[in-house]
Formats: sequence, C-alpha cells, structure tokens
Amino acid sequence: MMGLAGAKRNKCPRSLSPFEIEGQRHDGDNLTNPVLVAWYDFNDNSEDLMFSYESGFTDQIEDGQRLGLIHNKVYKNIRDNGAPGDLDKALFRYMLGISGTMAPYWHAPTDSTRGFVRFDGSGNALFGGGTTPSITGSASSSTIDMNDFMIVVVAKKDDSLTGVRQNLFTLYPKSGTQLLVLSFDTNDTLNMQSVDSGGATAIKIMSMNDADDGEFRYYYINAYPSFAGATTAMNMQSDGFFNHVTASYNKLSFTAAQTSTMEFDGVSSNMFTGLGCTKASGAGVFPNLSSGLFKGDIYELMIFKKDMDGGATTFTDPEAGKRTHRDIVQYLRKKYRYVRNDG
Repeated sequence: MMGLAGAKRNKCPRSLSPFEIEGQRHDGDNLTNPVLVAWYDFNDNSEDLMFSYESGFTDQIEDGQRLGLIHNKVYKNIRDNGAPGDLDKALFRYMLGISGTMAPYWHAPTDSTRGFVRFDGSGNALFGGGTTPSITGSASSSTIDMNDFMIVVVAKKDDSLTGVRQNLFTLYPKSGTQLLVLSFDTNDTLNMQSVDSGGATAIKIMSMNDADDGEFRYYYINAYPSFAGATTAMNMQSDGFFNHVTASYNKLSFTAAQTSTMEFDGVSSNMFTGLGCTKASGAGVFPNLSSGLFKGDIYELMIFKKDMDGGATTFTDPEAGKRTHRDIVQYLRKKYRYVRNDG
C-alpha cells in the first residue's frame, strides 16, 4: 500500500480500505503522518503478519493454532513501503500472546465466516507495550487527543459468561494517569471509559442503551474535537446505526471525552495496549489474567488518532462533508457481509 495524500473518494461501487479512508478524511501521507495508527486484522493471514505460538513466533499461523504474535498493519505498511525513520508513527508494532494459556486460538476465514481469534475468558489475552521486545528508543511518536479519535472493534461476545466485567480493549499512554477502556460491565452493557486522573474530571463513562445480546457486532467510538466553541462530545455506535440516541446500541454524550493528550514516546512500563484484557497493576508490562478477561470472538481492531466521523450535526466541522463515517460503515458491511435489520 503506497502512501496516500488527500485521496479522493472513489465513486465506483467497491468499498474503500481503511488506508484510503484515512487519506480521504485527513490530508496527510499514511507513511509519514498516518491517522490510522493501529490496525489488527484477524481476517488477513498474508505473509509476515500473524505467527503461531506453537512455532515460537516464527511460522505463519494456521487454522486452529494459538496466535503468538500479530503485527500492526500500519507498522507493516510503513516497514514495507516507507522509511525506517517513520516506523514509530505506528502505535506499537504488534500484540503478543506469550504463553500457551495466554495465546488465543485463531480461526481461519471460511466461505461463510471471516477470520477471528477466540478468547476463552479465563486466560487468553493479547497485549503490547513500551518495553516489549524489539521496541527501542520510542514506542510511538504519535499522540492521541482524548477528545479527537476513533476506535473500531469488530467482535461477538459469548453470552455464556455474564455478571462480570470483561475488557474488550484498553490503551494506556506513558503518563500513568490516563486510560481509554472499552469494556462490558456486570450488566453486559458496553461502556467507553475515559480516564484522566491528572485532569479536573477523573473519569467519564458512556454506555450503550441496552445490554449486549451475544450477537456479532461492529462497534465504533468517535470522540469529537470542539468546533466553533461547541461542547466536546463522544458518540458510541454499532452496526451502522448513528445518532439515534434512544435506539438500541447507540449513545451520544456531550461530556464523555477528556481534552488532554495521550503520549507514547520513549520507553515506559506505563504504556500498554490490550485486547481482551487490561493491564496488571504494578511495575512492568503484563496483562491482568486474574480478572476482567473477555470471552468471545474478536475479528478486527482499528485506532485512528483523529475523529473519522465529521462531527455531529450540531457542530460546524469544516470536513463534515467528506462522509468518512459512511465509508467505514460500507467497508465493514461489505467485508463482513452483515447488515443489521431491526425491522
């Protein structure tokens, strides 16, 4: 994938890739200034992307093996097509499952399903951090404003495990006082939690309106920067349903996002990214395997360091007409061949 600078929306019926969508939304080269900073795609078993735990992280994974390492596709794109000096623009290089207990089983795509990793809720976790092997000098030079980002997670929660908190995705920067966490609470309701214990407001939580039903979902969370003095807001969405606050799996909050900046430069044991888990307390980069583990299937994770929605209708975002939200929904619908119909 070559670098894209201000790519225009293709009028053909094909869906755009996330690399193309980021170029359309923000004028920047995705090799030297990527907006999509992390992309873990468990559907893609192309060469040098996913490695089995059984082989000691050396062989390309096969169906039914445990996933030991998955590269960040943003890092891989820069490595293969860009300059070595830009590798730290990606937000961490990979995630790991470093033991037979921790590494989840990978299920290859079939004629009827996409590829995914299955987390057992009792020991499986994937993680990366600012001190994990081969990361030296800087975990990432990219920063994320806590009121200006987008997270996309495609997952299916196993409804056999209920009544306990389950972490879907967590992100810790170097500060030790900030955190973004996407998790299911004890009522099986998905929450987006924004924590900045160094700020005026320590914790903001936004929740879906309904408890999860154990069905396949693609979730996306946009935090909007303030435009023309408008109040900062964050929006949680699912399956293409957008800005219907009273409908299932939709929520708009005008108080949910913090305004501080998450930084990841240097090497720090505070920095951590986890899929299906959260960070263990204390020194060192390691997931908490005793509580909060996710049970279910995860297909894909994307992190954009800028909002990709164009702002809510109450805002005056000058780039709102670029309709990247529509293109992301189209990408997900075509890729997973799933459109929710509540009628």
